[in-house]
Amino acid sequence: MQGLSIILFIAGIIIILINFMINLGNISKISMYCIQTNTLNQYWSAWFKSSVNGRAIISSIIGFVLAVLVFFVIVPIVLIRKFLFNKKVKTQVDNGLWFDYSNVKVSPNEGDTFFTNINKLGLDQEDLKVYGDVKLDVMMIVGSLVKACQEKGIPLAYKVMEEVKLHNTQKARIPVLLEMNNEQYPVYLIYNDDQKNQFYKVGSQLEQSGFKDCFYFSVNRF
Repeated sequence: MQGLSIILFIAGIIIILINFMINLGNISKISMYCIQTNTLNQYWSAWFKSSVNGRAIISSIIGFVLAVLVFFVIVPIVLIRKFLFNKKVKTQVDNGLWFDYSNVKVSPNEGDTFFTNINKLGLDQEDLKVYGDVKLDVMMIVGSLVKACQEKGIPLAYKVMEEVKLHNTQKARIPVLLEMNNEQYPVYLIYNDDQKNQFYKVGSQLEQSGFKDCFYFSVNRF
């Protein structure tokens, strides 16, 4: 009888260990995702979907206890990473290394057009309408440039939101990067005074990094 109790005890320990390892594997994946994305928004919903089973009460209880313990461990890690990430992004935005168009709100009047210096490349782009939607404006600008180059027989390639390395090892994300005549030309869409200041800051760095000139399409006159 005593031998049976020992066997049952060992079997119980093994079952607990197996469930512990399974739950630990699930929670580890969830935790790594939260740390990499700097958010805890999906921690509990992801745990519930992967670890809660009405037919495995013991496993669910073990998983819940483990999830609570791990949650309190990763909370400070995520908050610190989020703070540092936001600080880094703010610095990049302030220096023009990254133009943030997510909060751009422009309600142009009928007939409003972009001011631009792209004519330095011999491309006449007057009367290009402002729509106030970044994606639409980029599409219309690029389409107009492609058409102008085709009329002149100039091959033109372009990349959107292209990341380039600068002379100081930093990286800048360029809204539109034109490639023509074996040269690359950064093009920025400017909707407000903050972006105008960012353009001036990043422009000098781009020139030091080998770009001959920077171009803009702005809703306001420079």
